[in-house]
Amino acid sequence: MGYGYRYSFAELLSSSTGIKAYEERFDDQPIVSFTVSYRRNKPIHASIWSLQIVNALGTEEFDRNYYNLNTGTMDTQHTGIMVPEISYKVEF
Repeated sequence: MGYGYRYSFAELLSSSTGIKAYEERFDDQPIVSFTVSYRRNKPIHASIWSLQIVNALGTEEFDRNYYNLNTGTMDTQHTGIMVPEISYKVEF
């Protein structure tokens, strides 16, 4: 059983199609994330630097459905955002 984002369009909800609301879903997307960390131990404390990259490949995922005024149809917007994060931690 997949857990992808479920969707349904208004025109699919008619009784003639037999499709129930939120029965269909988008395909699962491979999201690649990784973390590189450096730890330095000292007698009193330890310091840790880390770099984390979320969605390193910039895979586009479903963002929203919107009504396009120019074409008069419903369009789907996909967004792919790579999120870098640097952190520093001190442990006693």
